[in-house]
Amino acid sequence: MMKTLSPTSWLNAALAVAASLLLVVFPDYAPTPGHLFGIQLLLFLALLGACLKSVKNSPAIPPALIVLSVLAAILLHALHYMKVGLQVTRTGEVVTSPPFGEALYFSVMTFATLGYGDLAPREEHRLAAAFQALFGYLFLGLLAAALAVIIIRAASATARTPADGPDE
Repeated sequence: MMKTLSPTSWLNAALAVAASLLLVVFPDYAPTPGHLFGIQLLLFLALLGACLKSVKNSPAIPPALIVLSVLAAILLHALHYMKVGLQVTRTGEVVTSPPFGEALYFSVMTFATLGYGDLAPREEHRLAAAFQALFGYLFLGLLAAALAVIIIRAASATARTPADGPDE
């Protein structure tokens, strides 16, 4: 049975999402690296707090919470990259407002720490991209651990059920 999140966890998550959505609602606002890092840190702490609270209340983190956290992080970072721009590494050209597809591609590559090298964050936003990569390490590891717990529990539950005897 999944435990419900505390009001503080919901408030932290709502603040992180609201801060990120401000980038969409106010399209002329260009976040500074400090603002972007603050939004990321708030989102990271809210999601990490929710996961840690879940671990404290239950030995297994609900995979749905982790998957939602990962999807939210990737999408919100893509919105940030659309705002702050990206740099095409082979030409050095700075794309100030990349299309959502390019920003999403860069966000997924950063989160998964693949780093093909065709796009890079603008110099003043490298710390934000590095933070997203660390975020990816943490939450992909949590997802793997949660799935392992589910598989182990399913296997042990199957082993505990009495085997059917031979038909007579």
